[in-house]
Amino acid sequence: MKQGWMIVLGLALLAGCVTSKKHDRPPAASFTGTLSEQAIPPSILGPDWKMEEGLMVDDVAHPPKVSPIRQAWVDKFFAQKQASGVRSYGEFFYFRPETPPVKVSALILVYHDAEKARMHWNETYGPGLLVAGYKRTNEYGDKSVENSKYDELVVLAGNVVLQVSQPVPSETNERILKAYMQKLGVDNAPPGAPQ
Repeated sequence: MKQGWMIVLGLALLAGCVTSKKHDRPPAASFTGTLSEQAIPPSILGPDWKMEEGLMVDDVAHPPKVSPIRQAWVDKFFAQKQASGVRSYGEFFYFRPETPPVKVSALILVYHDAEKARMHWNETYGPGLLVAGYKRTNEYGDKSVENSKYDELVVLAGNVVLQVSQPVPSETNERILKAYMQKLGVDNAPPGAPQ
């Protein structure tokens, strides 16, 4: 019986070593700027790409004014974000007008500090919490998961959580993700890593 536990423990330690080598990079820096000034131009994807800004709030303590019918929802939504430590919230939508249109969405949550971002990550993507279709990759930032069903990447990098998704698989979401990580200053890929 003791040998069985020792084998399991040895395998667990070995798996930990393998995982840590895959994520051999320093922790990502924290973003301290203004999110509304960080939009990535659609031209990085190609000449016929367009961009629309969704909901953009630099300070969730002061939610935007919207129509009276929606104001209660907006106030409640941003009160929840503020309670979880979110400082800024931004949505960016990229599309190429064709039939059917190609779309990519980027959601960016900036937390007051990296600890609050990690707490959100652990509550959402921590051990035992991944829902079907998601798998850990740790290829980007401090931690990352992907969902191949929705072609979605979610990354924790410093005090930022980025989520990029598109309905049709392609490399576009990865290009947008890397561009935002670099622009926000939270890209911690080792020197010489492919961009």
